[in-house]
Amino acid sequence: MNIVDIFRNDAFSMTSMTEALEKVYKPSSELLTSGLFTPLRINTPHFFLDVRERHFNILPMISRGEPIPQRTFKKGAKVAMDTFKIGEGAKLTASELAYLLTFGTTDKMISAAQTEIAMRQQALLDDIDATREHMYLAALDGKLIDKDGTVIEDFFDLFKIPRPAEIALPLSTAKDGDLRQQIESTIVRPMRRSAAGARFNQVQAWCGDDAWDRLMKNPEVRETFKIQMQGAELRGSTLDTTLSFAGVTWRNYVEDDTGVLKIDEDEIKFIPAGQGNTVFRDVIAPGESFDDLGTYGKDIYARVMIDDKRNEYIETEAMTYRTTLCTRPEMLRFGKAS
Repeated sequence: MNIVDIFRNDAFSMTSMTEALEKVYKPSSELLTSGLFTPLRINTPHFFLDVRERHFNILPMISRGEPIPQRTFKKGAKVAMDTFKIGEGAKLTASELAYLLTFGTTDKMISAAQTEIAMRQQALLDDIDATREHMYLAALDGKLIDKDGTVIEDFFDLFKIPRPAEIALPLSTAKDGDLRQQIESTIVRPMRRSAAGARFNQVQAWCGDDAWDRLMKNPEVRETFKIQMQGAELRGSTLDTTLSFAGVTWRNYVEDDTGVLKIDEDEIKFIPAGQGNTVFRDVIAPGESFDDLGTYGKDIYARVMIDDKRNEYIETEAMTYRTTLCTRPEMLRFGKAS
């Protein structure tokens, strides 16, 4: 049996590979597993954001029989947004797969080829996950940023909203309730006031390493932590725990070993959060093949392509089509440990 013919089996069709990978697609990074970004599946490559403001009015008390005031509505601007292809491929040569010929039956050869492809594609999925985590981190700043640091979209600029100034927080030295008061007055209350109908049920603070360490030194925070955790966590590591303090759920963002995915040491990102929130959206679009026309986007698209000209290699690809949104940048707040 020609080794490349193995990959003409239906087990390696785009549909089969996509379904197989969706079953094992388990994001493992901090923000990907947090549930912060609500999926929004669309059936087109593009979509529109309806940018408008709606404020309530206090109505006058009028006598019976008098006409009521008529409300006017400003037409909102519609902003066109694109989704992007995020993907990677790998080539397997015939020489790399030559050992499959030692198997006695076609079924065993197909099974071994599936295992080899799965190993390669898992590496591709890991890279896609890392890219999505990078996009999620940028969204906490109200931006969409490419690999090289290019700002594709600044949502503060898009919505014509001034970026709030960074707030200095004396995390380790504040006492007598000063830290709680500062957080509630400069972060929690303004965030709630600017929600304008956005759905969220939690305020989160994602901390860089130094900011988290300083927070853990604050006497009032430690006392709160002791009550919440019965003191157990104070004797061990606090890196994988969360803390509720001053109406905020705090967490240390542990950077990866390359230092690419991180929050700066002394920075704190305050964000509206909670499952199903409407502030952070992960827009997922359909793929590019004819089979994907008019369908709603899937988390991952995968395929194997055969070298029909020379019969020397096969190529495997994994792709996703999406973008990330921060629909309420005015709610974001940025802190700095001091």
